[in-house]
Amino acid sequence: MFSDNACQWNIKKDKIMKSAPVSLSGLRVAVTGAGGRLAKLLIPELEQVCREVVRISRHPGPGIMSWQETLHGGLKGVDVLVHAAWSSVPRTSHTPGDPVGVVDTHICSQIMTNEAARGLKQVIFFSSASVYGPTEGETVTERHPQDPRSLYSATKSYVEHLFGILGREIGLTPCVLRITNPYGFAYDRHRPQGLIAHAADCIQKGKALDVWGDGTLAKDYLHIGDLSRALHAAIEHNLSGTLNVSNGVSHTSLEVFRLIEAVTGQRLAIRFGPRYAWDCGMGVISHKKLSNACGWQPHKTLEEGLNEVLEKVNAISS
Repeated sequence: MFSDNACQWNIKKDKIMKSAPVSLSGLRVAVTGAGGRLAKLLIPELEQVCREVVRISRHPGPGIMSWQETLHGGLKGVDVLVHAAWSSVPRTSHTPGDPVGVVDTHICSQIMTNEAARGLKQVIFFSSASVYGPTEGETVTERHPQDPRSLYSATKSYVEHLFGILGREIGLTPCVLRITNPYGFAYDRHRPQGLIAHAADCIQKGKALDVWGDGTLAKDYLHIGDLSRALHAAIEHNLSGTLNVSNGVSHTSLEVFRLIEAVTGQRLAIRFGPRYAWDCGMGVISHKKLSNACGWQPHKTLEEGLNEVLEKVNAISS
């Protein structure tokens, strides 16, 4: 079990480091993982308010810089680095032969030890609330010990520490956002992650949904719009340290399915299967520290978010 009290690089968990609010319109922000599903939704929102958004990916293309280019001046003039890139999801991190963490730790090390990184004013890392491990029945603040159960969450925890060590060398305390379970993106059959996206896709196509376990594990589901607003707030207030980003309410999978059926008026066919040992339930993931730092609060209830997701699915299919 990892105790955050042992992380000498980090701030005390009950304190908040922030600066006077700054205008995003004057900032040049770089986002890694530009081809990923979260970044694809978050970048357009940043582009509406920031001076410039630099897109970085392992798979470069028109308007997207390769991460290798960041090692050769690509970060020059960048004010804020948002590290949203990640090479795996919990399930694929346990696939035999998957080099979990190798790519992610290497990219982090290469970018943060680059001379151009010394010009950064803020570094934000998208971590995961899964680093806490099983927390059902508990209220979880940032002071809660880490107990990651998957290779995915263990690597997230390790990279949190890596950012802290390397950030200290360039005079920065990174802003680590421990995000719960984002939703609001389309289902991708090649990336087995996102219960709500998968369930919405199944009910729209009349397919059965395969579920790990009996559906009683509780999770905190965070709407992508609320995550976007949290990111903007973290940049605007130049936050650093570790912050939970959550809805603050956990729902079992069965509760999610019932809400989807209520919204659509259709029955969702479910096939229950074995639960993976690393799949953990969540208690109440507290976002009080983030709220106190900048006034951020989640706006979308799960029911409101599901309505929006299902409307998008119907619009795409019609």
